[in-house]
Amino acid sequence: MINLKEFQDNTVQELKKLLLTSKKNIIVLKAPTGSGKTFMLLTLINDMIDEFEEDLSYVWLTPGAGDLEEQSYDAMKNILPNLNAYLLSDALSQGFEKGSVYFFNWEMVTGKTNNAIKEDVEWSNLYDEINKFHRRNGRFILIIDEEHRNDTKKAEYLINKFKPEYTIRASATATNLKDCEYIEVNEQDAIESGLLTKKLYINYDVPDNEKIETEIDFLLEKADNKKKQCIEAYKELDLNINPLVVIQFPNNQSDYIDSVKEKLSEMGYSIENKTVAIWMSDSHINIENIKDLNSEVSFVFTKQAISTGWNCPRAKILVKLRENSSESFEIQTVGRIRRTAEGKHYNNEILDNSYIYTTDQKYVDEVKNNISIAIQKKNVSLKKGFKNITLKKQTASHEFVGEENICKLIKNFYFKKYGLTNNYKENQEKLTNNGYNFSNEVEWRTFKGAVNETETLVANDNTGTLKLRMVANTTDNGFQMTDSVRKLKPITTLSEQEIRAVISNLFHKKGQNEYKVLELENNSMLYAFVINNIEKIKNDIEELRGYSMQQINLYSFIENPKISDWSILENESLPFDSNEENIEPLTKNVYNEYDKSFITLNAGVRSLCEVEFEEYIEKCNDFKWIYKNGDGGKEYFSIVYKDGLENEREFYPDYILVMNDDSICIVETKGGEIAGENKNIDKTAKIKFESLKHYGEKYNIKWAFVRYYGNELKYCNTTWSEEMGKNTEWKNINEFKM
Repeated sequence: MINLKEFQDNTVQELKKLLLTSKKNIIVLKAPTGSGKTFMLLTLINDMIDEFEEDLSYVWLTPGAGDLEEQSYDAMKNILPNLNAYLLSDALSQGFEKGSVYFFNWEMVTGKTNNAIKEDVEWSNLYDEINKFHRRNGRFILIIDEEHRNDTKKAEYLINKFKPEYTIRASATATNLKDCEYIEVNEQDAIESGLLTKKLYINYDVPDNEKIETEIDFLLEKADNKKKQCIEAYKELDLNINPLVVIQFPNNQSDYIDSVKEKLSEMGYSIENKTVAIWMSDSHINIENIKDLNSEVSFVFTKQAISTGWNCPRAKILVKLRENSSESFEIQTVGRIRRTAEGKHYNNEILDNSYIYTTDQKYVDEVKNNISIAIQKKNVSLKKGFKNITLKKQTASHEFVGEENICKLIKNFYFKKYGLTNNYKENQEKLTNNGYNFSNEVEWRTFKGAVNETETLVANDNTGTLKLRMVANTTDNGFQMTDSVRKLKPITTLSEQEIRAVISNLFHKKGQNEYKVLELENNSMLYAFVINNIEKIKNDIEELRGYSMQQINLYSFIENPKISDWSILENESLPFDSNEENIEPLTKNVYNEYDKSFITLNAGVRSLCEVEFEEYIEKCNDFKWIYKNGDGGKEYFSIVYKDGLENEREFYPDYILVMNDDSICIVETKGGEIAGENKNIDKTAKIKFESLKHYGEKYNIKWAFVRYYGNELKYCNTTWSEEMGKNTEWKNINEFKM
């Protein structure tokens, strides 16, 4: 029997009411990690089977990673032993039974290596068993656990096969969909009930501007000290609880793992003495009793596997090692250390909170970015009244300039922009005066503060940023250097190895003289310089990409681009904001069912200029149709240009318009100017402007760039200028007759 908290029971009753009365067959349940989502759903099933219709079968679908379906299955068998609970193998061998619950792993039925839905398996095909149950007048209720992990066409196909009476989509980051019922568990209720810690402290008691030896030593020592404080606090309450430290590693960083193992061994913790465990997708070591409150395991290594299907209430501290570049942080990871060990608070400041130690600069941004947003995709198709068009699509050769030429271009740019010479000492002074940092210490900022509810950064005395610094060395700063190098890949088109060679040639004492800008004495100084200045270096190279307009013959590079015929896609899957209340149709868009929910500013679906432009075209009598081009990909329209690094690139203009006389107009939108501040962040805008101008002249097609100036839109199709206020080339959009 399950004893629910009051907020949990209220949620169950609300779910039950919807299953019995709602005309909408999708119910979205958003419940914070640690709020007892599994218990609530198990109680719901138990009540439904006890009290209501007997022709229902319940199918519980869990994510493919890990063994979450078996955990949910075991939970039901332990808590509600009288209910009939089965796994996928049972359904395949025996079929579906009314009044029973089936736990499936998505990967087993939709993955590339599955056997469940193949025709030649020895068991009956899953779809056959579903159909047999339907023929016996059986009905399904689906529960999709961690629903955000399974938003795929295969998943949708499987769901449709069940033809469920109701589908309950549950997750800590679930979104409120159109045409569904939505229930959200208040995280504060879970906190006040004692299930979750009161606050989550990030870099607790770390002083600002602290100098550290190495990142790993710093984080592990802080975590261990906090762990020991918690142990003492539990002992004062006569509790034998060993708080667990979760160490989250970046993916594909085996060297990182070895370094952590070595440091923990120095501290007395190891896999051999069973105080260290590994819980990763490909490795499980010392995890047999890890969930016991008095387990001897003190540290557990994990990657993203910890974010789903892992429940260890004694987990108290998270060491989040810095990610490299594009790796994302999952908000569910936070929830794994927010559970309280015994489901209650102790009125003890140390025990009633949980802790994260990290040097990751991106931590807060990742938390914010992973908070639930209501962006979905909808399939649309071309309107019958629209006569499709054909344009000449240009494709880049993708034969990029090599590292030697890149070195020359960057050196020439630095010399011209900063007035440098071959006097490297003077060059350092000039770059210092322009904001470059030449300290031998690596400096970076991370977050320090407290999170109450996961989605809210709560202000307190310590809220803010925290500066850390350490003397640079190639061993301990290797990951930061790699991260810096990767930031330059998209703008240089070079490999990581080539970028390192360019950096060395430009800034190291041993670099080739013909490319040299500085003479940094050793690799440690080079690492410090690059890591501390990577944003300035990146911005300078991005400026170079659009800088050498007078040095490049703009028309020579598009004489013989790859050409192919292009037409608008018959069918598209477009992002829209499912929470947008204004769904007024936009009648001039080429696609059916296109409305104002497709031009929301939420989560970057559209930029401000794009929203205003699409609204303008909807009202303008000079245009019949508008099409929003994609941002990249072979299925979308592109024009080739050459940037300041002399690399061919593909430019995807934002809009293709059809005018009343059936002529075509191509439009690109850019950030404009507000209160005298330039909002255009694209440093290659001028070159793109010229390439679109040349394309329009070559194919006799109308074109324009559109930007906003204050509260009005302006366009230009003559001569590019960043300046808008006094420049007569930028005209009011109302003159946009073409």
